[in-house]
Amino acid sequence: MGAAHDGGYYLVGLRRRAPALFRGIEWSTARVLDQTLERAAKTGVSTALLPALDDLDTPADLLRWIAGRAGGGGPHGPRALDRALRAIGLLPPG
Repeated sequence: MGAAHDGGYYLVGLRRRAPALFRGIEWSTARVLDQTLERAAKTGVSTALLPALDDLDTPADLLRWIAGRAGGGGPHGPRALDRALRAIGLLPPG
C-alpha cells in the first residue's frame, strides 16, 4: 500500500479480491490509511507500506504536481500520466 501524505493512499495492490477491506472506511478523511490497515488486520489481509508520497485528489493537486514536474519534478511521476498530460497539452513535449 502506498501511503499518501494526507492520510490516504495512492496505491493498493492485492493478490486477490478483498472487498471487505474497503467497507466502513471514512473516505476523504485523514484516517483512510489507518482504517484500511485496521480492516486488513481484521480480515487477514497482509500489508506492506511503500514510501509516503503525495496523491492526486483534486484539480489543485494535479496542477501542483504538474508545476513540480516542470520544475524538475521527482522520481515518482508515472510515465502513463506524463504521456496523457502531454497529449492534452498540460505538459510540454519531452
